[in-house]
Amino acid sequence: MEQPSPPDRSEIAEPVVIDHSPAGERLRDLGGDDSSVKGRSQSARDSTSDGRDDLSVDLGTNPVVQSFPFLIHTQQRFTHRLTSFVLILIFGLALGLRMWGIEWGLPDQRKIFSYHPDEGVNLIQGVLVNGEIRPHLDLGFYNYGSVYFYGWQTAVALNRACGMIRRPATGHAAPVTDSPASMILAGRLLTAMAGALTVFVVFWLGCALFGRDVGFASASIYAVIPAGVVHSHFATVDIPATLLVSLALLFGARTLAEGKLRDVLMAGLFSGLAAATKYNTVLVIASPLAALFIRRKAGHGIPRYATPIMLATALVGFTIACPGIFLNWPKFSSDFLFELTKSGQGMGLLFTDTGNGWLFHLTSSLRFGLGVPLLLVSLAGVIFAFSKRTPQDWFLLSFLLFYYAAIGAAQVRFLRYVIPMFPVLAILGGRLLFERRDGRKLSKYISTAIGSIVILSTLVLSLALDRLMVVQDARDQALEYLASNVRQGSVIGFARTPWFDVPPLAPEFTAPSPSARRESARSLRYYTVRLPKDGTELDRRVLDPPLPNAIILSDIETQDWQRLNLPAWQPFRDVLAASYVPHVFENRPSLAGFDFGKPDYVPHDLLYIYPRITVYTRR
Repeated sequence: MEQPSPPDRSEIAEPVVIDHSPAGERLRDLGGDDSSVKGRSQSARDSTSDGRDDLSVDLGTNPVVQSFPFLIHTQQRFTHRLTSFVLILIFGLALGLRMWGIEWGLPDQRKIFSYHPDEGVNLIQGVLVNGEIRPHLDLGFYNYGSVYFYGWQTAVALNRACGMIRRPATGHAAPVTDSPASMILAGRLLTAMAGALTVFVVFWLGCALFGRDVGFASASIYAVIPAGVVHSHFATVDIPATLLVSLALLFGARTLAEGKLRDVLMAGLFSGLAAATKYNTVLVIASPLAALFIRRKAGHGIPRYATPIMLATALVGFTIACPGIFLNWPKFSSDFLFELTKSGQGMGLLFTDTGNGWLFHLTSSLRFGLGVPLLLVSLAGVIFAFSKRTPQDWFLLSFLLFYYAAIGAAQVRFLRYVIPMFPVLAILGGRLLFERRDGRKLSKYISTAIGSIVILSTLVLSLALDRLMVVQDARDQALEYLASNVRQGSVIGFARTPWFDVPPLAPEFTAPSPSARRESARSLRYYTVRLPKDGTELDRRVLDPPLPNAIILSDIETQDWQRLNLPAWQPFRDVLAASYVPHVFENRPSLAGFDFGKPDYVPHDLLYIYPRITVYTRR
């Protein structure tokens, strides 16, 4: 019997289904005989053929429609436009979250630098030359890579030329482009845009690995991750580095699917650029290297020279984007070794006795960085990936495991260190809840509902944190209280050299230099400031008779004293309890009447935006 000939594909256009692209089919082929991969591939074909795709219907399988190809082309255009529209909405949400409160704590008439302790250092060391705007390659500052600072220099120079951002300098009324506020805001806008653009890369990465549904879910999750939203407001390197990490992963995924030399080169290049932004993100290259290994093991063609080419491209990308390694080797090596040593030794009391680093990041950094609902989903997604062990899973887990091992082994454990993992966690969490599989429709509806609830609850938490950056800061509230209630000439005591964490009695309190801050405290006209000995904290002499009229403390400093139960802290507390009345100023993350509360311990670099300031006045 004569077999019917297959339809002419030149006449019947194949529908555009992004999550079952040729790249995706190649990824499934790499799984060999793995039944889970075969099952998922069959499920994907079934879901496409029976019309269960949310944004496209396979009209090409309808014999009636086969006679009208223009209907298929119309459907393709509709799918493209709807996909673009939804993705732009997600990008708009991400950008809006990152722009709301973008002017938080900027320099003003009360302070010469912002309430973020790193922004002043980054501006002075990475952008300016002797306090002047002058683009330059040799930063003379290599605690971080150079990529972000070159971008910030460019933004500052462009703003100086076009004058779009104008803010007055401290002590001056006229808005200018070269004030610290204007320059820091330019850097923040660069960070916010990098954070929002990462949404597109996460979408494409999710599509390439697990399909369009997962792409949309992953982009939505990444858009609302609380720590990603908060740190996108700062002129720091973590968010731009994460964008480059995502691009390295994207081209690594394409290498896994197709093995083209172009993608090998691009994966290596973006790995090098990520490292040239934040050194430890060089570990992202583990995933593209894993892609090459997986292809070889599966018997798919990949040149033997692909691995050295990828590594060489990464090295070239790093050295071009961070030329200080050639321009100023002594300074580069000194700063790099300083950061490496600090990572192994810690930073004073900040992370002392915080236990196992991997457990600390899980219970603190990731808990606060993702929020509990999203953390649980992400962990479940990681466990699910280990159980399935598809090529895509090993690809993502390669970077995740190496990077988490590195930051967990370090003694410096800032929350921001987990941010480069967020694209992978967003994809694994989105895959767990939104990937189409065989099974009952009820389970699909339940997982979709759970995923939607998790995303919405995480969005609410991010909005609550954003709100903290638009209300009056607790430091400013305390400063106004002091001006109204503590008479001029009073003695005010501090338990350590004042910095960004306390009300700026002098504009220089926010300066990076401790000596400048101490000198400004001694030069105050309205108050007499009593400070501990230089380089010390909790100096008992601050409480020598006669007692200060007021003492100012911030929980940015006290939470570690309290956590460690420092012996020197107890005498301070006893005197404060016996002789002073506390006046507390704080903002708590809340939205529409719902208060998320504030636990006893909040990660240091999240506490920047909502410290508790206590002004103790004499009874």
